[in-house]
Amino acid sequence: MNEAEPQDKTSLNEDKIQDSLFSNENPATLTGSEEIPLKEPEDAEIDTNLITRFKHACVIGDLKTVQDILENGSLSVNELDEENLTGIHWAGLNNRYSVCKYLIEKGADLSLEGGELSATPLHFAAQRGHVYISDLMLSHGANVTAKDSLGADILQAAVLSGNVLLVIYLLNTQDQCNINTHDKNLLTPLHWASYRGDALTVDILLKHGADVTMVDNKGFTPLYWALTRPDIRIIKSLVAYGSSLHVETLEGQKDAFKIAQEMETEAILQAALKFNDQNPDGSPRKHYLTEKQAKGVTFFTPYLVLFAALNLVNFQSSLWLLNLAILAVVAFAAVKLLNVFAFPVYLRVSGPLLKSPYLAGTFSATAFWAIFTWLIRILPFTFFESFVVNLIFAAMSGLMILTFYKTLMLNPGYVPLPLEKSEIKKTIKDLLELHKYDTRHFCIKSFIRKPKRSCYSEFQRRTVARYDHFCPWVFNDIGIRNHKPFIAFSLSLQVAILCFIILTIEYFDEMKLKNEKQIKHSCSFLSEDLCKGYRGAPFTFNVLVWVTFQFIWLSMVNIVQFIQIFKGLTTEEAKNFSNPDRMNKPWENFGSVPPEFWNDGSTLDPLEVEGPDSQDSHEACQSPMERIKGGFNKCFKLVGIDQVLGMAREVVKNTHRKRYTDFGWRQNMIDFWFLRDEDEGMSMETLFRIPIKGEGNLNGKLVDYYTLWELPGENSESV
Repeated sequence: MNEAEPQDKTSLNEDKIQDSLFSNENPATLTGSEEIPLKEPEDAEIDTNLITRFKHACVIGDLKTVQDILENGSLSVNELDEENLTGIHWAGLNNRYSVCKYLIEKGADLSLEGGELSATPLHFAAQRGHVYISDLMLSHGANVTAKDSLGADILQAAVLSGNVLLVIYLLNTQDQCNINTHDKNLLTPLHWASYRGDALTVDILLKHGADVTMVDNKGFTPLYWALTRPDIRIIKSLVAYGSSLHVETLEGQKDAFKIAQEMETEAILQAALKFNDQNPDGSPRKHYLTEKQAKGVTFFTPYLVLFAALNLVNFQSSLWLLNLAILAVVAFAAVKLLNVFAFPVYLRVSGPLLKSPYLAGTFSATAFWAIFTWLIRILPFTFFESFVVNLIFAAMSGLMILTFYKTLMLNPGYVPLPLEKSEIKKTIKDLLELHKYDTRHFCIKSFIRKPKRSCYSEFQRRTVARYDHFCPWVFNDIGIRNHKPFIAFSLSLQVAILCFIILTIEYFDEMKLKNEKQIKHSCSFLSEDLCKGYRGAPFTFNVLVWVTFQFIWLSMVNIVQFIQIFKGLTTEEAKNFSNPDRMNKPWENFGSVPPEFWNDGSTLDPLEVEGPDSQDSHEACQSPMERIKGGFNKCFKLVGIDQVLGMAREVVKNTHRKRYTDFGWRQNMIDFWFLRDEDEGMSMETLFRIPIKGEGNLNGKLVDYYTLWELPGENSESV
């Protein structure tokens, strides 16, 4: 389809750029490496062709040669080569910061246009995504609105580079930068990002107010360009921000549906519409519940499903097969109805069950029916015989309910978002000065400097301080503010379950049945007391089996959590610590830190909570089992096996590298449980104290996890 490709001659088109200014015949070919390959001239040529020698020095970053040539007056700093390019063009293209800085100090003209596209040095640097070089040039008067012969300005060049950090830098530090700028073909940065399939850049442009309705000279909107590439993330975002589906192109009068049909992306378009709560024709769906009502229905549905399961699972009945069939229908119908009427109101993601309040409701329903059974049936039979156990169960149940509510409702420690554009600008400038402006230190979704041990959570789309994991059973992230209540919840729950098991078996023992002697010996695999319960109190027996299952997987979770607390690690850190190679490649973090800064200690951190393996991994925290596909993945997540395996892998692969958060098991435990100033001791008050903001203890010292830029023992600069 001819309409689906930008014009070669009248747009800032990557093919045109690579075929002209960056062609294979040109020494500036874009090869993807940081250094542009250039054949070494013969010694005689180096002596006679000073311009070639000067250009070569700028390309490879040979500052001494550049200084020698310019200091002796052999060449002017703005000397042009055979392609009308100066030294600052070549140095900027190849990310040679020291050479660029020196040339600028010597008077290099940053407005000089060169090459086949008549591009400025800033165009060259931006098109390769070099943030530090671009910042250097802009701070010395380079024009961010300058356009080349195709009408492309610096922002469009940055979008073509694919470096989302450069796009963020330009939009937040350069007031003259126009987000809806267009080239001679009326293609905007959003058009180009959509066409290239650059989901991160599309997201950034939309958040900064890019106009989704603008059309190019053929009547294409950014959505229409996105439909030529099968990337559902981009199409979802463009539809979410109000892209029209019915604007007709100038040639052929085609709308989004016709273009999708021709490009064979109809299924993706329909999936994007469904995700954005729209009908197949693009009209909004009608809902019968408010968001609050839908969440309430989701939360309380498990009460009914679990009640049905506890009553219907009875293999003694002659109708047990029918009962199981009825239960399957009830469970399936409940989930189906939630998928149709509840989930779309507030949650439109794949696998919504794990990300909804349903599992929190399942736990709540389990606790409700267990406590109900204890009050109505078990307590009257065991009150005197097992008074202490009943008392412990009551106390642990109360503590469990309180800590469950706390863990569910508490802000886990969301790092404050910037309120003004000036705050983002200052953050970027500070990180550039430290040579840390990359996705390991700057969050490209919330535009904040990432504190140590933090991670961006897709659950609430916020960065969580000292992030541990997302727990579907409490429907919340676990971070600095609710980690201690979460541990208290899981421990009190486990003790309560253990007491319930003891009391239930005691209840079965005290229970009187007809033909008791015969019943006691009618079960092949159960003890006499359990057999009595199975025959005489199937509902209570089923509750016992269900909570015993909870006890098993909860034990694994608690063991893992305590091992991690002993080692001074969070779940997320344990996962990433076992893969250190992921974190030691500064060129994979969109940072474009110049090579001369790579070994200054600022670009490598030994303990980061995310890796740069893919675009999504730059921000989102994932479970260790995310890479396992299929139904087992969901089961592992539900029962906590993902954490167990992640921790086991960390222990097995322990490389004895220094952990900057491990101060010995005793100090680690004190830091976790007792929130206190240095002059405070351990007390009940500090034990029950919950962080008001992001405060926590590291090696006995009170730190603010919202602004924790360096860990104890690290020797690097801080802002």
